[in-house]
Amino acid sequence: MDIRRFAAPAFLMALGVACSSPTQPATVPAVLTIVGDQKSDTVESTFSDTLLITVQDSSGQLAKHVAVRLNSAWEFNTHVWLIPTRPPLPAAGFTGIIDDVTDSAGQLKVRVKTNVIAGPARIVVEVPSLALKDTARYTVLPGAATHVFSLPADTAVQVGKTLTIRARVTDRFSNNRPDVLTYDASSTGVTLNGPVVTGAAIGRIKLYARSGDLADSTLVSVVPSATFAASSGFAIYLFESDLTGLRSLSAQGTEWMEWNPNGLELLIANELNHMTAIALDGSSRQIIADGSVSSALFSPQYSANGAFIYYTDVDTLISGGGIWRANADGSAPVALPNIPFDALGYPSPSPDGKTLVFVEFDPFAGPIIRWYDLVAQTTLATQAAGEYPRWSPDGQHIAFDRNDRIMLMNADGTGAHAVTSPGTWQGRIGWSPDGQWLVNGRTLIQLSTGLLLPLPLAGGLREPLSWKP
Repeated sequence: MDIRRFAAPAFLMALGVACSSPTQPATVPAVLTIVGDQKSDTVESTFSDTLLITVQDSSGQLAKHVAVRLNSAWEFNTHVWLIPTRPPLPAAGFTGIIDDVTDSAGQLKVRVKTNVIAGPARIVVEVPSLALKDTARYTVLPGAATHVFSLPADTAVQVGKTLTIRARVTDRFSNNRPDVLTYDASSTGVTLNGPVVTGAAIGRIKLYARSGDLADSTLVSVVPSATFAASSGFAIYLFESDLTGLRSLSAQGTEWMEWNPNGLELLIANELNHMTAIALDGSSRQIIADGSVSSALFSPQYSANGAFIYYTDVDTLISGGGIWRANADGSAPVALPNIPFDALGYPSPSPDGKTLVFVEFDPFAGPIIRWYDLVAQTTLATQAAGEYPRWSPDGQHIAFDRNDRIMLMNADGTGAHAVTSPGTWQGRIGWSPDGQWLVNGRTLIQLSTGLLLPLPLAGGLREPLSWKP
């Protein structure tokens, strides 16, 4: 027996030292090392530093010829591109994904090129066989300033109220830059505090946002205080003249709408055999003009005192009774007598309730505005070429359309003159309650100056645009 073989263990045990039999070297986790990232550069640039990937296996040795995948795609965008440093090279010279193997030193090298999207970028690095995964990170900076954008392009503000312009400086790829912007205006109709605009006087103003030699503009209509109703074709909305406070009133569109003079209801007609009155809380009540009539009813208009509704009944136009009057609740409908058989309708009663104007069609002259005596119930000889007549709130004037121009004439038909130039002005015309403005389509017309103030309606809103009393 070899006594030395055990002596040492017995001696060590006597000293309290634990003994164990020889074992294999302890394992260590595999390691993936990334060097050369954490850099920043502008769009369409190539980083000067090479991205170096080093892989060690679980024995601590460099992992040679092991498969590595690099993927620079992130949230459906490729912020940086990968450029292989050895063949085969992609046709474009760069790619978003590289599948390669480490070299004899356990390394893989690639170059990195920025794309056109500024912001944080990353490259996911994976070694599937060793269950390794890490991320190389970069920052892509915007390029040189090429544009200033001022939004919205067209808007409105009421006198005494404010709005904020959203302006930004971008590079040629629309990446935002942090450049300082300055603001100025084409007139004193507004005051400016940086991008905050305050309406000072009625007018049409151009605001400029500037950065160095770059600039963009926003058109602003400084408008009177008002509430409007408009249709999208699928719904009716109320909103303020500065385009704020948009709210749905009814889930049905219309081609015809008319405010009750009390301002508490909106009468709408969809060219059916009935009309609907909608209150400001959205509740509605159906107004049946004639339960036996299956034709279309349109162009309703209240009398100034709100007691009656005048409207057109298509079915009875050809018989000379196409203009009707009913009580405000739709009861007691009656066709006005002595209306010419070729009347087109579109009745508008005078504020004093004594006279009505309507449209008649002349086969040679076209649409003609005619006067009707509501007391004597007879059509008068007075007439004027035009259509869509609308009496002013004070009863002194009638606005109408003639050959795509908005016209104004005295109550007796004299003194007709244009308030707009020829163009696309046509269709229904509305008055402001104070008689100082007309509204046609999406435009306000100031009668004292001829000033035109467009209202850039959003969300598919279109005429009729009706001014709340």
